[in-house]
Amino acid sequence: MRIPRPVSTPIESQHLDALTNLPAPLHRLLHSVVPNCVAKPKGEKRSYIADEINQIKDISSVNLRRPIDRGYVVNWDLQKDILDHLFKKVLKINPKSCHLLITEAPFNLPALAAEQDECIFDKFGFKSALICPPAALALAYHLGKRPDEDPSKRARCGVVVDAGFSFTHATPVFDGRVLRSGIRRVNLGGKALTNYLKELVSYRQWNMMDEYVLMDDVKEKLCYAAIEVSGELKRAKVKGPANEVNREYVLPDGVHVLRGYVKEGPARDPDAESSDDDDFDEGGGGGGSKRKKKKAAGGEKRRKGAAGAGFVEQCLGMGNERFMVPEALFHPADIGLNQAGIAEVVTQAVRAVARDLRAMMYTNVIVAGGCAGFPGFKTRFENELRPLVPTEDTLTIEVSDTPALDAWRGGSLVGAGEDFERLAVTREEWKKDASEFRRRYEEHAGVVKGRM
Repeated sequence: MRIPRPVSTPIESQHLDALTNLPAPLHRLLHSVVPNCVAKPKGEKRSYIADEINQIKDISSVNLRRPIDRGYVVNWDLQKDILDHLFKKVLKINPKSCHLLITEAPFNLPALAAEQDECIFDKFGFKSALICPPAALALAYHLGKRPDEDPSKRARCGVVVDAGFSFTHATPVFDGRVLRSGIRRVNLGGKALTNYLKELVSYRQWNMMDEYVLMDDVKEKLCYAAIEVSGELKRAKVKGPANEVNREYVLPDGVHVLRGYVKEGPARDPDAESSDDDDFDEGGGGGGSKRKKKKAAGGEKRRKGAAGAGFVEQCLGMGNERFMVPEALFHPADIGLNQAGIAEVVTQAVRAVARDLRAMMYTNVIVAGGCAGFPGFKTRFENELRPLVPTEDTLTIEVSDTPALDAWRGGSLVGAGEDFERLAVTREEWKKDASEFRRRYEEHAGVVKGRM
């Protein structure tokens, strides 16, 4: 009997997903999803690591430290601390008696890849490891749900759009292997969208530039992809209770509200002026210059809540920001990024492969990553992509209910499969010739033992 393997993915994204040491089918068993970062709340001396972040009472002005920068692990000391906590406190396993499957972002730098190997085998001492691109794992998960006679499953091919935390990649896969020459990237992901939302809200209402965690929660709870932007903008301008776009998010105050939430009922227009107060600058001449102070209806005005006597809610109004933030994925030029949108990069990735494979690629477009979880994302993406695909080609787009976990689910299947032992590199093999592994990374070799 083969040893059950714990699987941990994805190390390059916002979260670490971990699977306990349990037998197959692994992707249907209990797993743990924890933030891949360390948090330090304002006014506290201690830091919270990974799953401990859920213990923070007041998430206002939380300072986050991430080992990831622009999709790559650049702070391995911090990453080792997070993984050490994950193995000891969350999974409660001994890495020296386990095997590891871990994901790696496309085009990882040779020095970072070599340091990753040292962390896996020298620091933690795993028995063997297999390092995979998340696109191949997401495709493996989706193909695993299809019948054996499906052409895409037999060819193990498709295009995977991974709209993750740091980047969005369009990756063609054939015969289960990534076609590296066809990978295309958009420098937009969940982190950039949250930062964009911070800027919009800070300009129009509250100053939220130091509230990344809070605004990330607002984004996940309120943002969506508009099917047709011009029509949605008209709906956002409707006055009064008939407006179906405007929503209010109740901000935490650290006492009565510890976690923000979406307020039920009709919301006020965040752009409406509730009052214009005329103030005069102090100065000579008898006729001081007027200044108008605009109070945002969803911002500075407070409402009485039901949590106790004297309690007032601080409400953040959300209008067209709800759909204009995800819109940047389809049209990056709207935020000053001179790059193609995600629909265009898919066609670029397909055109980079052999002509005979292109029609088959379009029949199996997989969308994964946290950004694919926006309501309406699949329909909008299909509306953008269909006009760019040849009319004679069939276009099929698939998005799971939890696209952020697609790579993990595919990794659990690969980790439990018979091919794992053949593909993985053992600790003894790596220690015998670690310098050779580093050399092949520097040469950007297409095939390296222990890497899919």
